[in-house]
Amino acid sequence: NIEGIAIAGERVYFGLRTPVTAGTAYIVSAPANDLFAPGTEALKSGVVKTRSLSLGKKTGIRDLAALENGGLLILSGPSVDQREVGYKIWHLAPPISTSEPVELVTIETKVKAKDKAEIPKAEAITIIEQAGDKVVLIVNYDNVDEGAPSRHEINLKR
Repeated sequence: NIEGIAIAGERVYFGLRTPVTAGTAYIVSAPANDLFAPGTEALKSGVVKTRSLSLGKKTGIRDLAALENGGLLILSGPSVDQREVGYKIWHLAPPISTSEPVELVTIETKVKAKDKAEIPKAEAITIIEQAGDKVVLIVNYDNVDEGAPSRHEINLKR
C-alpha cells in the first residue's frame, strides 16, 4: 500500500503504509532514470532497494517529503485505523540507505472529523519553506472539511 512518494537525489522513494511487521515499516526505492526510461523492459536486477524502519507497532508511513539535503521527512501513523497509534514526523538524514529515523514531533490532532463515526487522519505533509535545519510544513487531514491544513515549524537537529 503506497502512501508517500518523494524524489531525493537520483532515487524515487515509496513509503508503504502496509505491511507493518513487528513495528517495522518499509520504504522501497529505485533510480528515477530507470523507472522513467523509455520502453517496456523490466528494471535491472538489484536497482530496487527496500529499507526497513522502526517506527512503532502498527505504525506505517502516511507520506514522505524530500529535503534540500537529500534526506526525507516521514509522516507516520496507523497502518490501518488503530486509534491508539499517533501521528509523528521523522527525519531520515542522508544517506537514506543506512541512517536511522529520528522522531521530530508528534502531531496533535485538534481538528474534528466531518462525521462522528470517523476520526481525523493526518495524511499528507508539504514542505513550504526550508532554511538549513529549520523546516516549515503543512499537514493535511482526511475525514476533515477542506483538509484542515495545520502549519508546523520544526528543527531537524534534535
